[in-house]
Amino acid sequence: MHLAAGVALCRAAGCTVTGLYGEPLHTGAGGPVAAAGPRRHAAPLELVRGQRD
Repeated sequence: MHLAAGVALCRAAGCTVTGLYGEPLHTGAGGPVAAAGPRRHAAPLELVRGQRD
């Protein structure tokens, strides 16, 4: 799936965008996570981390 336009739009709006586990986007591990800022971004990453451990 090509996500470049969506990622660019999110980042232009000030969103935090990373890979599924908080790593830099496009590293090959999982899919993208986008949220309206660092605090809101941390919540879904914690949920994923809880499932992964």
